[in-house]
Amino acid sequence: MKNKTETSQNILNSARGFLRIERDGLRALEAQLDEHFVTAVQWLLSCRGKVVVTGMGKSGHIGRKLSATLSSTGTPSLFLHPGEGVHGDLGVVAHQDVVILLSNSGTTEEMLQLLPSLRSIGCQTVSITRDPSSPLATQVALHISCQVPKEACPLSLAPTTSTTALLALGDTLALCVMERRRFTPEQFALYHPRGALGRRLLTRVEDVMLPKDRLPLVAPGLSLRQGVVELAHKRLGLLIIVDETQNLLGVFSNGDLSRLLEDPTHDPNVDWPRPISGWMRADPLTVAHDSMALAAKEIMQENSVLTLVVTDSNNRVYGAVQLYDILRAGI
Repeated sequence: MKNKTETSQNILNSARGFLRIERDGLRALEAQLDEHFVTAVQWLLSCRGKVVVTGMGKSGHIGRKLSATLSSTGTPSLFLHPGEGVHGDLGVVAHQDVVILLSNSGTTEEMLQLLPSLRSIGCQTVSITRDPSSPLATQVALHISCQVPKEACPLSLAPTTSTTALLALGDTLALCVMERRRFTPEQFALYHPRGALGRRLLTRVEDVMLPKDRLPLVAPGLSLRQGVVELAHKRLGLLIIVDETQNLLGVFSNGDLSRLLEDPTHDPNVDWPRPISGWMRADPLTVAHDSMALAAKEIMQENSVLTLVVTDSNNRVYGAVQLYDILRAGI
């Protein structure tokens, strides 16, 4: 047991040591930020085309992440594999684009092979490397330094601290651009329609409601007895009472029925034949069909109801929305 405890502690000590090295790398990166970074942000903000990100190996993986982050936060971007680029895919680059080239060493051959064509295209070029005197850094229009004191790898071979710093620098670049665009949660949701935020901010009542032809719409003169049968048959939890032009007059719910049955003055022989309009609620909660589903959910939760009648601008019945369907949609 003692050896096991010592082994566990050794592992934790190693892990914390590696994290400290990576943390120190991020601190060093923070100190390196200068006007070159500011210029890069300004270029991306004023870019009339798209941002093309390229890199090989680990830098390529980070480049894909940077491109995806830019695209999802309001800056059109794509990733270009340098090997594919020199075999025809450079055709995606236009003169109004900004190309960001990622390379830790700044000597990656596939990256250097892109430069003559990029110069001919006339696009703006930005490199991010650890060495400002490297061939890649000195042959582009703008260079951003990404140096770290040491790799966390015990052998100093596997890219670790350097990749963490590059990833963080890419995120920082994208976030600075996003912040200055005044990018909103609604815009973010637009680019993430199937994400949780997208569903919450983009889903409208009409996307989750029951259509009118599936609703128990009844006339005000329907007897209470017939209304109860219809209430049980449609299983919506309420009857919707409308006039001849489908204008909403009121509702009669399962709760209303329960309260009626518990009323000591209730006489089935007298009440069942009477029109249901005598027991309907004439001012039910409603929601517009083009309202956000999130707003409908909040109305239901605040008022402890499970169903809302959906109406148009003229108070005609358009559908009905249930809390269950909103929750099932992930809202």
